[in-house]
Amino acid sequence: MCGIVTILSRPSGRSAPSGPELLRRLDEAVELARVGGPAAVRDLAAPVEDVDRLLRGVPGVLALAHQPSLRAAIEARLDRLDAFVAADERRLEAVEIDGGDLAGGVEGGDLEAANAALVRAKDALWIVRHDRLRTANAVIELAGRDAEPAAIVAFHAVQLALSAIDRLEVRGRDSAGLHLFVWDHGLDLDDPDLRARIDGRGNDGLFASGAVRVAPQAISFVYKAAAEIGELGDNTAALRERIGRDPLLHLALGAPSA
Repeated sequence: MCGIVTILSRPSGRSAPSGPELLRRLDEAVELARVGGPAAVRDLAAPVEDVDRLLRGVPGVLALAHQPSLRAAIEARLDRLDAFVAADERRLEAVEIDGGDLAGGVEGGDLEAANAALVRAKDALWIVRHDRLRTANAVIELAGRDAEPAAIVAFHAVQLALSAIDRLEVRGRDSAGLHLFVWDHGLDLDDPDLRARIDGRGNDGLFASGAVRVAPQAISFVYKAAAEIGELGDNTAALRERIGRDPLLHLALGAPSA
């Protein structure tokens, strides 16, 4: 069995959120956890969900790309909130096991509502840490720490494709590949040195991994990996390494117009 993933990106209509804006919303959640009380778990989900929305897509990656201190500050707040939510989860488990009530713990002693609030808070925290921060870190690893916005946009599309392939791999783990098109790269294709580098990878009739094709206004790159014996994720790990270390691809994505 096999699967096909297509990523067609377009410019975002949102601007990148600011670091103070992100931390302010998380600090609201941290303050709720510090004060505690019956509604703390229920209410802290909303500001964390706001952070999730702000960090979605390319704007979120652009906000985090060149600010390792911001990423660390977000993770530190998530750690505190995870600890608070974990403690609340243990408290609810004790109530369920002992058959007691929630006096002083949740308004109205409603165990079902308390569990629903807990699940919502856990989901919001998980998404920010494992979807938003993880995606940003993966894009930065592919693009490089000094990447320009155009490259970050492109590698965000690459990250979405590789992440989707990771999910598909449970259905067929023997091989995977990615075909990447870069338009408006601004490269001088008449430059002898550049032409030699492209031609060295463009004469492959089998279109094997690393092959390059030139079309009007676009250059395409292909990356492939095949391992019938191995673990899930091996193929995409190989693809990530080849894409991240391809100097010609990074050169093509270096122009603001790319």
